[in-house]
Amino acid sequence: MNTATAYEIARGALEHPISTWLDYSPKNTPLVLFDDKDFIFMNHPDPPAKRPDILNDRVGTAAEINGVLTATIPAEMCGDEKTLVPLLYHECFHVYQNRRFKFEGNYDFFEVLSFYPELDAAYRALCSAETEILSDQGLPAADKARRLSAVVKRRRQILALHDGLLDFEDRLERLEGTASYVDQKVSLRLFGKSPDNSSCCYGFSRQYFVGADLCWLFERMFPAGEWQGKIEGGLSLSELLLEMALPEYDVSSLGLEAKERRENQEVAEVLSGVREKIECLRKNGALTIQLPSKIDVFRSFNPGAIVSFGDGRLVHLEFVTIQIPNGSISIKGGIALEDYTNKTVTLPSTACDIKNNRLDICTENVKVSLANVARRTDGTIEVLQDHEAI
Repeated sequence: MNTATAYEIARGALEHPISTWLDYSPKNTPLVLFDDKDFIFMNHPDPPAKRPDILNDRVGTAAEINGVLTATIPAEMCGDEKTLVPLLYHECFHVYQNRRFKFEGNYDFFEVLSFYPELDAAYRALCSAETEILSDQGLPAADKARRLSAVVKRRRQILALHDGLLDFEDRLERLEGTASYVDQKVSLRLFGKSPDNSSCCYGFSRQYFVGADLCWLFERMFPAGEWQGKIEGGLSLSELLLEMALPEYDVSSLGLEAKERRENQEVAEVLSGVREKIECLRKNGALTIQLPSKIDVFRSFNPGAIVSFGDGRLVHLEFVTIQIPNGSISIKGGIALEDYTNKTVTLPSTACDIKNNRLDICTENVKVSLANVARRTDGTIEVLQDHEAI
């Protein structure tokens, strides 16, 4: 869908918005609709004449544009009204959250992703049990909540083993889980499409689906003003569930041991595939770049297209761009291995030369432009701190 078509649909949808969450309405929310060529602002008090850089990432989010928090709506992601309107509500809800939700917790986004236990078979078994319980349409809400409470408690104990993971999980549940619930509510009420959160996820994207399903469960159990108010006030969805102090449930009936055995097999297959890609990367020529230990790093990547080893290493399967004061590294169409603990990134590259303490690579898949670098004896390219200038 192009921007002009999206604008006509959005204008009609905003005339008579439906209620989805307390007093949230997208009606007057600043937003921008865009594709790869055009962009149109709506409800923005000071829209820029020039295309904002944030639109080049082609993602839906809430970003500050000319000092105003603005929902960004990528029209090209949508094929028709049934996909655009829910997305419109979802991204505008992020603006509402920024104004109304109380967010706490402290973590480094990339760090928690690199230590996320998505390849821990015990953790995956608990994720599978959660999805199974939430998807059981014949289970009464109270029984569903009781079983979930026991599983969630165990899953959160695993997350608590690494600093920041619980804060990350809680924030993502509240940020993306509730926004997904809002857009699913729109899809159901306006287009008759029932929510389907039955696919089990183990990594970053699981909070979207499990969070939305928890919202649907709370909707069955409590008045909206009660539970939604608590979420706005600071509770995560999992914390609200555990706050209910439900009777203990014997998890032995959930088949966790069998699930863990199955997940062990799945993990082995995932690891085999990823290690094969890493081995292929190294055989075909790989370059390792050592980033400074203390430096501001900005990364752009697809969190849904990574595999985390859970020990500080993760693999980007689609693309990653790393920007630091010394320059930038960009890999597209090839894999990259990052090690958060050792601050290294290994990327596909043939032999390269350093000239005047600069590293420049420009190929179809790899673009590197870094100043103040040195080659170590093991071939690693080290990016130096300013005070370490050669």
